[in-house]
Amino acid sequence: MRYFLPYLIAFVTLWTPYTGRLEYFRSRPVASNANEMEAFFDGLMPAQMNDFHIPGGVVSIVQNGRLVFAKGYGFADIQARRPVVADKTLFRLASISKLFVWTAVMQLVEQEKLDLNADVNIYLKDFQIPATYPEPVTLLDLMNHTPGFEERALGTSTHHSQDIQPLGGYLRQHMPARVRPPGELSAYSNYGAALAGYIVSQVSGMPFDQYVAERIFKPLKMQHSTFRQPPPGDLALDLAIGYAYMNGGYAPQDREWAQLAPAASLSATATDMANFMIAQLQNGRFGNTRILQADTAMEMHQQSFTNDPRLDGYAHGFAEGTINGQRILWHGGDILNFHSLLVLLPEQGSGFFVSFNGANGMLSALSTLRAVMDQLYPDQQPAPETPANLNDDAGSYAGAYFPTRAEYTTAGKMVRMFQGIQVTVQSAHQLRVSLGFPAQVTWQYLEIAPGVFRSTDVPPSIFGDVVFRNEGQRGAQYLFQHNNPTTAYFKAPWYAEPAFNLSLLGITTLLFVSVILWAPLGWWIRRRYGEVTSSPSRLASWWEMLLSLSGLLFLAGFAIIFSSPQTVFGLSPWARPLFLLPLVIAILAIGMIVFTLLAWTRRWWSMPGRMHYTLVTFAALAFVWWLVYWNLWIGYLR
Repeated sequence: MRYFLPYLIAFVTLWTPYTGRLEYFRSRPVASNANEMEAFFDGLMPAQMNDFHIPGGVVSIVQNGRLVFAKGYGFADIQARRPVVADKTLFRLASISKLFVWTAVMQLVEQEKLDLNADVNIYLKDFQIPATYPEPVTLLDLMNHTPGFEERALGTSTHHSQDIQPLGGYLRQHMPARVRPPGELSAYSNYGAALAGYIVSQVSGMPFDQYVAERIFKPLKMQHSTFRQPPPGDLALDLAIGYAYMNGGYAPQDREWAQLAPAASLSATATDMANFMIAQLQNGRFGNTRILQADTAMEMHQQSFTNDPRLDGYAHGFAEGTINGQRILWHGGDILNFHSLLVLLPEQGSGFFVSFNGANGMLSALSTLRAVMDQLYPDQQPAPETPANLNDDAGSYAGAYFPTRAEYTTAGKMVRMFQGIQVTVQSAHQLRVSLGFPAQVTWQYLEIAPGVFRSTDVPPSIFGDVVFRNEGQRGAQYLFQHNNPTTAYFKAPWYAEPAFNLSLLGITTLLFVSVILWAPLGWWIRRRYGEVTSSPSRLASWWEMLLSLSGLLFLAGFAIIFSSPQTVFGLSPWARPLFLLPLVIAILAIGMIVFTLLAWTRRWWSMPGRMHYTLVTFAALAFVWWLVYWNLWIGYLR
């Protein structure tokens, strides 16, 4: 999964964007056999692919230990007119790969070769996780996404498979900082999952892709699945092509290969994934073989972490959720042009898998989740009501909340500002919750218990309840979403809130632009009227001009870099010199202080001119603070 803005938009839209269309599907009877299931998906899948401009998709459904439905829709390769075939076409499944990492870990735990509660360093031979905190990082922390690592996304993918680095070397060279004690809060970690996969290879003595092929794929008869990049032999010929919808047509996109391979490199067919779901739902059994003993599998499906007792959480790598009163275990998978979702309903013995090969596929995958749950298990929950004896005031919950899944020590820190949640008060017990900045989707919530708010929208948010947790006397400090354990949210200080930062940048930008616009006019006036200026004052004006140009150039370049999902492939060559500009701006800002003092003591220019110069100086100092706070100070050069 990525954290850049285009994928924030996809991820936060965990709802049904076409309610009217779903009313049709809700009116249909619950599917009870393959024919009814096919009729349901023959209506749903093409409609979603059309709505979200996706060329191909695939779905599989399992129930009571058997595959009840699997079908492909659209094209795996538009130019070759190669259709999607459920038991032949491989889709890139991205983070669903992690479920195989966790299954492999549980296999080795079962064999007493791994201990979930042991320090991971005892399994690492060529590098160590630093002892930043007294508590060590454990395998269970990795499974629960609570190791306390910051996010790192820059350069985690490559266009060319030959550029993939050996896993151990990559993990050693690109280790993210530990920013909180392990086991404290969830923050989804691709690095942590890849580290667990590397530990599997170290302990088993075989490469991770080989281990999974022999110990999981083979007993599950997953003959069209692989972790290798690119897929070997004939499997490569059956791999779907990823597309982006551009200018009214589908444009094939370059392959995206993962450096953190165990966390994201699985390619598989829908029917192979059905076998994996069957084994999980049958507590490790598939036919006459087992990938896990029943006790191990049942333990794997039990909650192993939650951010708050009022919430669902993680079950040894599976995300928990409750939709329409049904407990689900789920995992999504997203790279630039492939989006997938796997959902298990253990109590019902059923599961479904869906995948798409278009850039907007996660919107469709999440809408499929809503449609299937509403079709098979209609919501029986009454409308939420606020208890009469609820006395607390929702006003304390207002503010901006940032995700724990974010960068902390690099220039990517600023991206969290666009991934946050904005909470505003509607009434004493009603909140408006907006995801993303600017808001990509907004829901209304009603307080049903102290600090617990339930969606009043129709359909309700699949994220489930919003839960706040107070810390001491400081009011609400954390926000959690019931069905989304991938990240916790912490309340941002006022100086980090988007409104303050954008206001500061807006004022700063206007002052910098005013310097650029005034320069030619001022030059013409001085030339026209023969105004004589001293050499120091002219130097001060040129200094101000250079500062303003540097500031505007950096802002423009930074916006271009971080508005593009291509950043996962690394920085462009021109981007590295860009991150030298904050150092230049800081030096120029110090010079502005000197020139401002001289301007007032020596009475350079007119009074309005001196005041404007002073304002630009203050803007420069504020801009330097902003650069330092958001780690843009020499950025990725360090």
